[in-house]
Amino acid sequence: MNFASFQTELQSMEKKKRDEVMSLISQVVLQGRQLGFFIWFVMQKSDSNLIPTYIRENLPVKFVIGNAEKQTNITAFGAEVNTKEKDFQLGEGLFVCPLIANQPKLCHFSYLDFNILEAVNELNK
Repeated sequence: MNFASFQTELQSMEKKKRDEVMSLISQVVLQGRQLGFFIWFVMQKSDSNLIPTYIRENLPVKFVIGNAEKQTNITAFGAEVNTKEKDFQLGEGLFVCPLIANQPKLCHFSYLDFNILEAVNELNK
């Protein structure tokens, strides 16, 4: 489940439960970072309406996959970081990670190049 979907579901719960869940997430992010344990949030958009800024800023490993808008790169990597314009191909993007890439570096992820529904239907014949 991506974090935006999770947040939408969380908003349907009573405030006390929402606060409890966000407190636990905050503890995992903040204490985990001190121990070298990092949580990953998968999101299409990471603004402060979906994820509190103090949590987002404590996620040291960040990926932006595909041809993102300038504001997306600023939100992920900071306003002071200059990301060069590039026509990313499928599965390509940029990432930052302490000790490995303090400035955005190119990354590439594998992707499925077939229709998964058709493949499942073929198995059920």
